[in-house]
Formats: sequence, C-alpha cells, structure tokens
Amino acid sequence: MLIELYCYNNQIKNLNVGKKPFLIELICQRNQLDMLNVSECNSLMELDCGYNSFSGTALNDLFETLHSNSLPEKKIIDLGYDNPDTFNFSIPHSKGWLVYPFDEYGEYEEDEEIEGDE
Repeated sequence: MLIELYCYNNQIKNLNVGKKPFLIELICQRNQLDMLNVSECNSLMELDCGYNSFSGTALNDLFETLHSNSLPEKKIIDLGYDNPDTFNFSIPHSKGWLVYPFDEYGEYEEDEEIEGDE
C-alpha cells in the first residue's frame, strides 16, 4: 500500500497516481509535468507540485481533481509559483484545501480575499 510518494527533481513528464486511495503525501515538484490527476487519491493531505510545466488551465484542472473529503489534518497543496494570476483558488478552497505559499498554513478565511481569487 503506497502512502507517500517522493519523486521530485527527476525530469518526469508523466505521473500516474490512479487507484492510490491511501496515498497521503505526493511530492512531485521540479519535474516537467504538464498535467496531473489525483481524483483517485481520496486520502491525500499534502500535494507539492510546484515548479513543473503546468499552465494555468492545467493547474485549474488539477484543482478540480482534488478530493473534498474531511480529514483529521489540514489539506495543503504547495504550488511554489510566483504568479498566481491564472489560478482559480476558489476551486481548492471550496474543497477545504490551503494553497501554499498564497495561503498561510493556518486556517483559510472563506471571506478573505486572496490574490488570484476570481
């Protein structure tokens, strides 16, 4: 049973994490990913996917695949990007995810306006 996957800084272009319902942590930063689907990762609590080749649209598509399950820990997605202009933060926020570094690791205030929210 795979619960953690660390595959950062490897020039990976494709990553299949389908049918990994117990995966809690996925660290895949600094690769060449241009898409990622985590829809079957129902236990995921931390996703670090910054510094890949995602377009704004691809990141929004990734946000759509995040689960909205209630978990005992905070759910954090770490983007590591400098320009959030093309991200729709309302997608992960509506599913209970904090978006770092744009949110703090603390609680996200739903009515708080965050740069990049539409």
